[in-house]
Amino acid sequence: MALYFTFAITVISGIATMASRMALSLYALQLGAKPLIIGILAAAFSAFPMLLSVVAGKVADRYGARRPLTYGAFLAGAGMMVPYFSHSMPAVYAAALLTGLSFAFYLVAQQNLVGLLSTPENRAQSYANYSVMVSIANFAGPLFGGFSIDQSGYIATFLYIALISVLPVLMLIVWGGMLPGGSMQAARSTKMLDTLKDRGMWTLLATSSLVQSSLDMFGFYMPVYLHGLGFSASNIGVVLAMAAVSAVILRLTMARLLKWMSPEWLLVWSFLLVAVSFVAIPFCKSTELLMLLGFIFGAGLGACQPITMMMMFARSPKGRSGEAMGLRLTANHLTRVVAPLIFGFVASGLGLAAIFWINAALLGLGATLSKPPARRR
Repeated sequence: MALYFTFAITVISGIATMASRMALSLYALQLGAKPLIIGILAAAFSAFPMLLSVVAGKVADRYGARRPLTYGAFLAGAGMMVPYFSHSMPAVYAAALLTGLSFAFYLVAQQNLVGLLSTPENRAQSYANYSVMVSIANFAGPLFGGFSIDQSGYIATFLYIALISVLPVLMLIVWGGMLPGGSMQAARSTKMLDTLKDRGMWTLLATSSLVQSSLDMFGFYMPVYLHGLGFSASNIGVVLAMAAVSAVILRLTMARLLKWMSPEWLLVWSFLLVAVSFVAIPFCKSTELLMLLGFIFGAGLGACQPITMMMMFARSPKGRSGEAMGLRLTANHLTRVVAPLIFGFVASGLGLAAIFWINAALLGLGATLSKPPARRR
């Protein structure tokens, strides 16, 4: 029951998250923002998670998940109320920072809960199911944001997102007691730095960061690309939602895929499939082709997130899984801060096509890193 409650919170918070990212990006464009400014905005979402994810993991280990989940809900709602009251670019940046701060508490707690509420035998399937919930939110969030903007405008949409964001607070008040508590003695004898001596941990952090970077580049710059083609907010939401649809399909079948191939090889093929979709995007102008590429993109990265989460939880020191998941998110958000700034400069000088192609090259590198070493005969 506690695992299903975690999934419910994941869907609700994820819908608000995806809708806020899309709404703030498009609102910034309406205010006259250039691609470089969009890159800075994308980095603002990840500034606090980069700095505080490990701290949030320690909070989850010591006090349980209820407290960080509540913090995340309040911060997300407060963030979206800033542009509701102040219609300016500084307000958009403030909303991005506060929403990003909510991510730091939300994501660590959710991902750690999935591992804690699972057994080693069903952990892979649990993380796959968690990722399905994320994909459902990724599908519903852009659709909700796009249609809400077209029907009610940006300002009303910010209010709607804020209301959805704080809904988990009520759920936590009523049912939060079923979640596992923390431990003040959370494996203090084990140092997280000792875990980083494992070479496989560095490879895992690198591949996880590439996955997150690709998701963010698609989520932020695909709307910019489609906006330049004259797409409406609703159509942009549909294209983004196609990636979530294919991710759900793949994650529902991931347990079978892992019987056919190792997690490492599944990562390799996933990276290559996404690289192909990124190469093709600048050559496509029609809604149908872009929806197809969105579908391919989602299928490619559909397995990457649950696999990296599962492997990170398995490598974590006993009693400090929240801190380990926070370390993974810190690496992810470091990439999310640096990459948008670099790609913002690239887009300003070379155009959006260069961003998609550079991402394709990085994903090729990810495929190389993920390839397992050849076994000796």
